[in-house]
Amino acid sequence: MYEREHCWKWSSKDEFVKFVGRNTAPSIQSYMAEWSAAQKEQVVVTIRKILDEEFPGTDPFYVPMVANIVVGTKR
Repeated sequence: MYEREHCWKWSSKDEFVKFVGRNTAPSIQSYMAEWSAAQKEQVVVTIRKILDEEFPGTDPFYVPMVANIVVGTKR
């Protein structure tokens, strides 16, 4: 697929986790405003687990630009 040829390069899994799991963008902060510290940390743990499964032992790594990570809560 054409989309898969365009990737984001990440220097490390830790940098990716920091960007996604600890994002300080106002929209993300507003979305997660009611989350407990434990819930926020669980997101970080889950993202890291997914990366370790999908990209074992690789730094740097590449993620297709079509990939999205969605985090949500069920109420």
